[in-house]
Amino acid sequence: MAGRHSTACVKASAAAILAVFAAEAAFSAPFRTIQRIWATEPAKIDAARAAYPGAFADGVIIATFSGLKIGPEEVRSFERQKAFVEHLKEQGVEVQICVSSTIGHDDGWQMERDCPKMVGSNGKTAKAISCPRSAKFLDAMRMVFAGYAKLGPSVIWVDDDFRMPHHPPVDFGCFCGECLDRFAAEFGLRMSREDLKEALLADGTKDGVRVRPVWRKFCSDALTELGAAIADAVHAVDDRIVIGFMCCNPGGLAYAPIDFKALIERTRNRNGVVWFRHGSGTYNDFTPYSTDGIVAKNVAIARNCAATEGPGVVNLTEEVTSPFNRRTKSMRMTFLEAALNIGLAGADGVTYDAIKPNLDEQLRSDAIVADIHRRRGELERMRSLIEGKRQIGVYPFFDTGIYLANGKAKSLYDLRLLGVEDWMPLLYIGVPFTFRENDASILLLSGKSARAIPSGKLEAWRKRGVIEDGAADAEVGSGGKTFVFGKGAWSRAVWARNESLRIKDALDGLAGGKMPSRVDTCVRLAQSVWESPDAKERVIFLFNLDFDDATDVRLTENGVFNAEFLEKDGSWKNLGSGSSFEIPAIPSWSVGIVRLKRAE
Repeated sequence: MAGRHSTACVKASAAAILAVFAAEAAFSAPFRTIQRIWATEPAKIDAARAAYPGAFADGVIIATFSGLKIGPEEVRSFERQKAFVEHLKEQGVEVQICVSSTIGHDDGWQMERDCPKMVGSNGKTAKAISCPRSAKFLDAMRMVFAGYAKLGPSVIWVDDDFRMPHHPPVDFGCFCGECLDRFAAEFGLRMSREDLKEALLADGTKDGVRVRPVWRKFCSDALTELGAAIADAVHAVDDRIVIGFMCCNPGGLAYAPIDFKALIERTRNRNGVVWFRHGSGTYNDFTPYSTDGIVAKNVAIARNCAATEGPGVVNLTEEVTSPFNRRTKSMRMTFLEAALNIGLAGADGVTYDAIKPNLDEQLRSDAIVADIHRRRGELERMRSLIEGKRQIGVYPFFDTGIYLANGKAKSLYDLRLLGVEDWMPLLYIGVPFTFRENDASILLLSGKSARAIPSGKLEAWRKRGVIEDGAADAEVGSGGKTFVFGKGAWSRAVWARNESLRIKDALDGLAGGKMPSRVDTCVRLAQSVWESPDAKERVIFLFNLDFDDATDVRLTENGVFNAEFLEKDGSWKNLGSGSSFEIPAIPSWSVGIVRLKRAE
């Protein structure tokens, strides 16, 4: 079944591709839970599979570290991994493979390959991390991925070092001599590293050309070409194999964002399919409200799901223990995080980066494999409840163009920030968000977001309803249906009950009388609302992100509905008919589910 891909999708018949697209519309993929494991102690993994078959029903992802001078032999020996793949496939297990280093995570991961190294804007040169445009590096990647393709996995994953930022000690890449030469050849902008960095910081021009957008395209194109080179090599072996990409925080990558549209088109298999596995950090029980905590992580995942979903795309997420230790992350929090992946982010399934060398701890009855085996049905039901529905609510404007819209900055790091902290606390007071602009009636702006939105688009949105904070008002002025709160970010006052009520009242007004759904309670309770295309049915997920139980929850809808609440035993409790409902208690760090059918 071998075949050249490149753009193998392009060479396939248009009718065949359209048929695949029609069959694989958004939200049509089956729910999946997949364990990411290492090729360590196969006998213990076999025992876990026998004890918890439901946790492995959708197969496994084997993490590989070939070509790296790290870890024990079993995690970096290709022959050991090959034997492990064959062992699992003989038992009928679907095997996927994750190549755990492409460009390189950091200099601690020493690599056996001898390729030109990445250089940062500060002139620091990596010892191990490769320049992603180097011909020698691309050849090395083709060889590595082709080797794994010969093992016959259903999916081959590219790990999340597939990015330009976050390659310590390099700040942002790549500013090596070869890259600067290519930049000059492709765009006619011959610049030294120092001059290029200064132009990026000052939003300067060179020969009449604004440098920022041109440089960002140059960086994004490099990632697309790397993805295409990997797909070409894999599909030359077997064009049925799916390419999967592990993607992280889109805000953190705004300096050089992945061009998802181009990447998807260049890497589809012969059936038009690409997979993603979204994640964003590894918070633990001690930092649930941090800037990379449970909500921040799921907001990032939701953005990536919204940006990538479409025909032929399967969107999964990645959950991990941190740092792969049962004592730092409870199963209650891990399950809630997975529930947020489905109910807030709208993913098709969850992967668990759980089974590390500490197998005795990970495989115990109160740890992740057993717990997910027991509770898989709950996540599967959540996924089925949003099948065919769209997420509605307030749209928190997000555009990686903030990198281009920022003014002068002291460092490139400043250019990537997106002001998420300005509006994210609104989730804690129950404001329903949608991460899909077309499904919203209200646009929410924070200061930095306002600088990214084109003026014409802003004026069009103001006719639909816009909320701006004080910083946004100072940047773009106010007008139309605009409410401005105070002189700073949402987070400064949102926790106060009176202020939170005022914000929700204003949102109600902008939404023509009522937000799609409003929740009032004294605890931190987020909600996510999914509605059928004919608007006759809704499912609402209520996420208790508090240390206290939610015992005073009132849910108010912008219409008359018959309401039901999902009980712990899986039955539905009738809450009556109307526009406002008292919701049964929702325990701390758990999810409550309400199903609404519009009254005739």
